[in-house]
Amino acid sequence: MISVLMTTYREPLEILRASVESILSQTYRDLEFIVILDDPDNQPAKDLLFSLAETDPRLKIEINASNLKQRKSLNRALELATGEYIARMDADDISLPERLELQLDFLIRNNLDLIGGLVQIMDEKGNDMYMVSRTPSSPEKVRRLSRLGDCLAHPTWLGKREVFVTLDGYRDLPCAADYDLQLRALMKGYRLSNLQAPVLRYRRTSSGISQRNLYRQYLTMCVLAEMYRSNTELSVEEILSRVDDRYSEPVAARYTKAETCFFKALSDASDRNIPAFLFNAVQIPFLSLRYCDKAIRFLLLFLFS
Repeated sequence: MISVLMTTYREPLEILRASVESILSQTYRDLEFIVILDDPDNQPAKDLLFSLAETDPRLKIEINASNLKQRKSLNRALELATGEYIARMDADDISLPERLELQLDFLIRNNLDLIGGLVQIMDEKGNDMYMVSRTPSSPEKVRRLSRLGDCLAHPTWLGKREVFVTLDGYRDLPCAADYDLQLRALMKGYRLSNLQAPVLRYRRTSSGISQRNLYRQYLTMCVLAEMYRSNTELSVEEILSRVDDRYSEPVAARYTKAETCFFKALSDASDRNIPAFLFNAVQIPFLSLRYCDKAIRFLLLFLFS
């Protein structure tokens, strides 16, 4: 059985419903779907989730007594999970109908421990922006390219329960806790890879946790990559200290502007709008050299996947 884990806070009800239903309508049926509502005062979300649970007993709803944030909520869901396999899902994304069936088959056939898959990026309104068409496609490539950055999209994860239990779940990092878990899994010798097929439609929003902490997320990624390259696990306190030492608010503001230009350029390239692509792409190095570093990592991950 697969235990699918989701946390939700204050997503719009129609988006939350679509996300939940995309799991309940999977072609793979042997699953439990654990949804942690991280806002005990969100009565509309309670009403929606419990009404859906009445029609499908596989859906299990838990309500936090207070706002615990995503990491602690996911660890709570892990404690409740009973499946042999664990899958992740975000409350504003859409899993494609055969996602779990295809991923589980790929994981078992290739003797893997944790995998991701390809994603279609969409905007806040659900309009397709571009496709992430290549990710590291073997354990060897994931092990090597993880020195550059995140190789498995968190909302696409499916893995053995053993991995999460051995690593004691997610550590209490405000950013990049998923990348941290991936690297610790690799350092323990687990086999990670990606199914080279679309499994999820990923909603890119301006209000998400990662969007509000873009520069801290980048700095955390850099510190974690250094940890991985040295094969020495850092404590959460040491990671946060190194990030704080490098953080600057003005630099963070420019980095965020560069991120906006980067994703506009990707969308323009997908639409073959060359003038708009050039207009946005040219601004990036003038706004943030640190964002250029991230973009180069992104490009290398793509090219060598």
